[in-house]
Amino acid sequence: MESLNPQEPLFYLCQIITKSQPKREPTNKWFVTQDEYKGNVYPDFCSGWAYVTNIKTIQTILTVLDDKLFWIDDVYTTGMLAKAFNSKSKDVKIRYYEWDNSFLNMHQSYSDELIDGDVFTPELMVAADLKPQQITKLYKKSKMCEKRDCYSMLYDLPLDQIKTFLPKLHQQLHCDDNYI
Repeated sequence: MESLNPQEPLFYLCQIITKSQPKREPTNKWFVTQDEYKGNVYPDFCSGWAYVTNIKTIQTILTVLDDKLFWIDDVYTTGMLAKAFNSKSKDVKIRYYEWDNSFLNMHQSYSDELIDGDVFTPELMVAADLKPQQITKLYKKSKMCEKRDCYSMLYDLPLDQIKTFLPKLHQQLHCDDNYI
């Protein structure tokens, strides 16, 4: 395995899915047979609707690519391949950073207020399954936030208050060891 530049970190910044189990019911959209995936739990992986990484991380997971492709790309690229690399590498690991605060689905208790009310949070970056008028409302709120420079205000807070919003290092990758 080629030596990796320690100055260029390997990472995924995402909403991390943990302890997810393969769907074994044939009628399920995400149905996976035992032949396709032998384990009972997927490795931790990034929710596929949004994640951030760098070219070096992509190049790195490609070094462990083999002919056993798995059709659920989120699980495969950010879970299985990353775990395979981390298992082989002694010095360099792919790190996962939790980005949950930025996903609307993590704020269900006040999502109506975020979309239709007076509340807006500058760390909101990912929202799915919205109607066009809801997207328009969020866009207008983000433009108003930009105009008022609320993004800068968030990061001008004292460090102990900013820590609430910053991504956190995810410590453990869960999964069966014999997954393929």
